[in-house]
Amino acid sequence: QSTWGDLSFIMFKRRSENYRREDPVAEDKVDAQEARNDTARRCVRQLRHSEVLCRDWVHMTEALEQLARLATLESLLPGEERKDQIKGRNVEGTLWDQDTNQDAIRILVEEAKVNLCLRLLQEYKNFMRSYKKEQTVANAAQENDMTIAEVEGRLTTFEESMGLLLRHALEHVETVQLTDLPLVIKHVAEVLATCLLDSGRAYGENLPRLQETQVLFYLLSLLRCNEKLDESALMEWILENHLFDLLVHHLHIHHNWYDQEVLLVAAQCLAKIADSDTFRTHPDRFFRSAEYKRWCLNLKNLFVSNLISQRPECRREVRPLLDLFDKLQRELR
Repeated sequence: QSTWGDLSFIMFKRRSENYRREDPVAEDKVDAQEARNDTARRCVRQLRHSEVLCRDWVHMTEALEQLARLATLESLLPGEERKDQIKGRNVEGTLWDQDTNQDAIRILVEEAKVNLCLRLLQEYKNFMRSYKKEQTVANAAQENDMTIAEVEGRLTTFEESMGLLLRHALEHVETVQLTDLPLVIKHVAEVLATCLLDSGRAYGENLPRLQETQVLFYLLSLLRCNEKLDESALMEWILENHLFDLLVHHLHIHHNWYDQEVLLVAAQCLAKIADSDTFRTHPDRFFRSAEYKRWCLNLKNLFVSNLISQRPECRREVRPLLDLFDKLQRELR
């Protein structure tokens, strides 16, 4: 019996070795994925709460940048490689069974770091608005033997990397359900309010990667999950932060900052809010004055009509906003 058992084990081992030799490409793909996962987990575990531009924070930006690169790399995997890695996954599902490979984001969620990322990002934006910024940047340059330009580069790297990770994480309902939603809403409102106070700032070509763009994607991710959340509570947080008004005002002034993709996201945000039970029941609560209603109606001519003409397939997604325009037009005659 033991002889047959030993023989069976040897035959199985040889077949396994032959299989690995016959399919070295598949083995290499598995090894590459395991290496990426190990790197991602190491980077995620280096994320911790630190004061902006202290020595630990500066070092943390290196891990953060590498994690963001891994997340971007996974999103760009060729179709065949992705299929090889995800056999048996669902077309639509959670981070653990979906048909796309987002291991860096999955590990971020598993390590319970999403709320930490959100707090770090909010503290960063508060720092960027602070009067202490210039002196802190100069001190950090001296302490870390860096130039002012290098320190400012670390600040930009932090915002772009953290913003990308949070955007991808919030695309999943299971992440949204574990996230501090009032803090997300507050962060979005603060960013938009700062845009209105600093309208003359030139953002440059990296605007799509900055919070002034990314917060629109955060908001849409929350609103798309409203059926699995407490919609009335979500709308109350939006009301408390005057977020609908802020978004309308921001788009009225700064719509030319954005390309069609971002403008569509913004229009979808307004449409989702307008389609909520709270808005339909008490629409006047979302407008602080008649002036905001006029600004909202003006969005139709500023970019929404052109957006629909260029992308007619999106009309259904923004239908509640188009209905709101019709209602406001009748009301403001």
